[in-house]
Amino acid sequence: MRMQVHSSKLVAQGFSLVEMILVAAISAFVIMAAASIAISETKASIKTYAIQGLRDKFARVTYFIEGEVSEGDRLSLSPVPSCSAPANPYGGSLGVVFLFSLRHRMTKPQGLADVYTCYYNVAHSSVPGANPNNWSLYRYGPAIGDSSGVIGIVAAAGDSTPPASLNPGNYVVSPYTYVYDITLNRQSACGTSGQDNVEDAIKYSCDGRTLSYRMRVGSGTSSRDSIWNATYPAATTTTKVYARARIL
Repeated sequence: MRMQVHSSKLVAQGFSLVEMILVAAISAFVIMAAASIAISETKASIKTYAIQGLRDKFARVTYFIEGEVSEGDRLSLSPVPSCSAPANPYGGSLGVVFLFSLRHRMTKPQGLADVYTCYYNVAHSSVPGANPNNWSLYRYGPAIGDSSGVIGIVAAAGDSTPPASLNPGNYVVSPYTYVYDITLNRQSACGTSGQDNVEDAIKYSCDGRTLSYRMRVGSGTSSRDSIWNATYPAATTTTKVYARARIL
């Protein structure tokens, strides 16, 4: 009879319970770490996308204001009687805040009164503060051609003809936008050392043709839990935006 001798090395192959628990724990840790990194990267990408969108919005609004101011004159920080302030559709206690006005020389109908445009902040809440998500920028003035882009509507250029009640009328320039700290380089603001807090190129150009302001834009959500919650620029930014009229 042959006796079979088994080596101690020839033990049945497999995992013990302890090994299986250890492997499962390590795998769960790796998966959770990878998921956390993926979520963090996604949030960062969305935040970057949101901020870039707000930068584009900021540029569009400043370009719009600059374009209209450059074709106007008689810039003023006081309202004019021909402007009609927009009604506040949100019921906020602050209502409507006048910003500035300008005259449209090129759109004045022959024999009729001058045409003016006025800009307003409209609050969305009773306590809006300086949060741009609580404000919208409104404009009262002549309509802008939907085909030609010309202020005052040129029907011959293919523009729609708006009702007379809307030209001039109230229009929303940009929702979730807050304009503040508006100044005009009037002679009284210059003194002997030029105008304060403006660029050197226009520091002594006190002819009432340069409008300066600060502006913040928002994404429309004030919820701190939302990854889309963003404003631009930051609240601590002090950069001013300038718009200059070409004509007196």
